[in-house]
Amino acid sequence: MTSAALIVVVVAASFAFADIVLIKALGIGMAIAVALDATVVRALLVPATMRLLGRWNWWRPRRWAAARAGRSAIALLVLVVAAARRVLPRRSSPAPPAAHPTTPPAATAARPPVRPGRDLAAAPTTRRTTG
Repeated sequence: MTSAALIVVVVAASFAFADIVLIKALGIGMAIAVALDATVVRALLVPATMRLLGRWNWWRPRRWAAARAGRSAIALLVLVVAAARRVLPRRSSPAPPAAHPTTPPAATAARPPVRPGRDLAAAPTTRRTTG
């Protein structure tokens, strides 16, 4: 059993101590299922099936092989383009566009600076006097 499967079994089995019966059942069921999968299926059934099938384990249709070859060519092209972008110098970027001619000048003007300690729209404050 792998360490990951062991961790999942321990965590799922810990739900057996819950107060709700449904949670207990799910925890115990998951723990048993993962334990069986990690021991019986992966350790016995998969190797035995692969031994029986022999060369048929690695069979695939010819059209899949042709499609994979096409994907490999595309991947190589992408890698070449990416490498060329790193090696070749970049052109300088153009200046940012100016404001649109129909934009009113007030919209493009900068805001006045805010003085520290003052709100933008400070309302008159009133002091409460206690007494």
